[in-house]
Amino acid sequence: MKKLTIIALFALFSYAQINPQSQELYSDDAHSYTLVQTGNENLDILLKNRLFGICEGESIDERCALLLKSLDAKKYATSLVEQSKAQADKEMAQNGDLDFHSEFSAEQSFVSQIGNLAQIKQFSYSYSGGAHGMEHTSYIIYDLLADKKIDITNVLIGAVSVEPLYKEIFKGYKDMLRADIIASQPNCDKACQERDITEFIKTFWVDNLPEDIVFKSEFYFAKEGVAFVFAPYFIAPYAMGEPEIIVPYENLKSIFKEEFLKF
Repeated sequence: MKKLTIIALFALFSYAQINPQSQELYSDDAHSYTLVQTGNENLDILLKNRLFGICEGESIDERCALLLKSLDAKKYATSLVEQSKAQADKEMAQNGDLDFHSEFSAEQSFVSQIGNLAQIKQFSYSYSGGAHGMEHTSYIIYDLLADKKIDITNVLIGAVSVEPLYKEIFKGYKDMLRADIIASQPNCDKACQERDITEFIKTFWVDNLPEDIVFKSEFYFAKEGVAFVFAPYFIAPYAMGEPEIIVPYENLKSIFKEEFLKF
C-alpha cells in the first residue's frame, strides 16, 4: 500500500498543473513589458531573467537568483523605460532630429502545459531608426518534474539526430515556400513553383549548416508536431516575418527521445 501511495503521489507531482499569471508591468505607445509568473519558484526566476537579462546567460547563480526573487518587476520595467526615453532625448538633442524615436517591447505569454512540460513564449520588438524594427520570438520549455529548462540537446537522441532533423525541417521549409507561392502567385504552375523555391534555397538556405538550422532555431511542442521558429532573415526575407515550420511527431520517432513524443 505504501509503495502504491508513493507511485500515485509521484504521478500527481509530475503532472501538477501550474497557475500561470500574466502581469503587465509597463505599457505606453512605444514601450511595453509583460511578465508571466507560474508559482514555480525556479521557473519564475528564469522568466524574470529572460525578460530583463539581469544575470548573464541562463545559468543563474545563487546570488543572482536571490536578486531576481526579490526584484520589484514593475519598478524595474519602469526604470528601464525611463532610461530609454532619456537616451532618446539625448540623441535628439545631439543630432537635432526632432522625429527620432525608439520603441521596445518584451511580452511573455503562456503557451501550454503538456504533461510536466510548461511552455512560455516571449516576443520582443525593438526599433531605433531605419526602415523597420526587429522582432524575436523565444520559448522557454520547462520540465516541472526535473525542475529545469530543457533545450534541443535534451530532446534529441544524440548527435546522430542532427542530420535527419535537418532534413525534416528542410522538407517543411520547401512545403512552406510552396504554400506561400501558391497563395501569392495563383497562376504560378508547378515548374514556376520549383524555380522560385530553388531561388529561395540558394538565397536563404544553402549557407546554413545542419547545426545552424537545428541549434539556432527556437522550438516548442505544438498539437500536430514540433514547431521550429526562425528569426527574420535567417531562412527567408524580412517580409515573411519569423517562419515557423512544424515537423509531425510521426516523423521524429528516430530523432527525438521517446518521452518527448507522447503528446
